[in-house]
Amino acid sequence: MFDIADSKTIASHLSTAGADVYTCPADRMAHINLLQITNVDGNGAADFTGSVYVAASGVTSYFAYSIPIPAKAAYTPLGEKLSLWLKAGDKIHLSASADGDLVSLLSVMEYYLPE
Repeated sequence: MFDIADSKTIASHLSTAGADVYTCPADRMAHINLLQITNVDGNGAADFTGSVYVAASGVTSYFAYSIPIPAKAAYTPLGEKLSLWLKAGDKIHLSASADGDLVSLLSVMEYYLPE
């Protein structure tokens, strides 16, 4: 069993440029409990793209690509009961088709790596 290092809730406004919204620290592994994307624009849909960069292999893998999210709707790209584990240096990168229309909510539990 791993010792809990930290619990984080991270909220971000998504942009067309995209951003790494979370990077797993070097001395930890992380369990993503929740990732929710909400369209806060009242008029139209916006597309969402999300990926994970796996540091050990240098590969980026998409878990969502250009998914349309209707106005005033929410989307949980990892599903209600699915989760994601990250290792040191792994990153979650999120972007939107329109600046400011989508916001993300990310819940992360970090664990110390055994020595």
